[in-house]
Amino acid sequence: MDEVHTTKVVLLGRTGSGKTSLIVRYISSVFSENVKPTIGAAFSKKTVQLIRGEERKQVVLAIWDTAGDERYESMAPLYYRNSSAAIICFDLADRQSYNKVDFWVKELVEKVEQNCKLYICGTKTDLLAEYGGPLKRAVGPTEVMAYTKKLNAKFVETSSKSNYGIDDLFKLVAADFAGFTLCEAPPIEDSLRLQEPNQTDVNEKSSCCF
Repeated sequence: MDEVHTTKVVLLGRTGSGKTSLIVRYISSVFSENVKPTIGAAFSKKTVQLIRGEERKQVVLAIWDTAGDERYESMAPLYYRNSSAAIICFDLADRQSYNKVDFWVKELVEKVEQNCKLYICGTKTDLLAEYGGPLKRAVGPTEVMAYTKKLNAKFVETSSKSNYGIDDLFKLVAADFAGFTLCEAPPIEDSLRLQEPNQTDVNEKSSCCF
């Protein structure tokens, strides 16, 4: 019988950072341009299967998507207390969205136990000019990775539209919680520049930076 673990995961980030689209894509495998912002918080759950040789584990991710609007920030601690992992999202084409990341990091450091693992998620790669989109990247990978290194956090880039990096992100969260090694982390200097895969091979590429 597979070993089963359950962990609480909270998503944080500024309004428009792509949190809700990320969860909808991950849970329901759909993308919509018209996702309504979360009010208060929304709860979802999904089981991740981890297999390596004869070793098998299941991790149930209990995911809380919190509101990014400043009017609801005071409610956020109700949802991120006792979390084992926090995913802080920002829009890769929006500098203000990235600047808000540090606010949530400080909130978590102050109000959540030390064993809560941090993941910084840059969203909307499909909108970036380097991937054929209309917008310029506002925050470079080098800057984000220097910041996450200081936090002992991990950095992942995603696109809810193309489904790029989303399964990688949540599988990484599950594996870290269960103490399950997915693969050897690439050297930082080799993982600065990422190529977004085509739809046909999206599941064969990794979007994780460590």
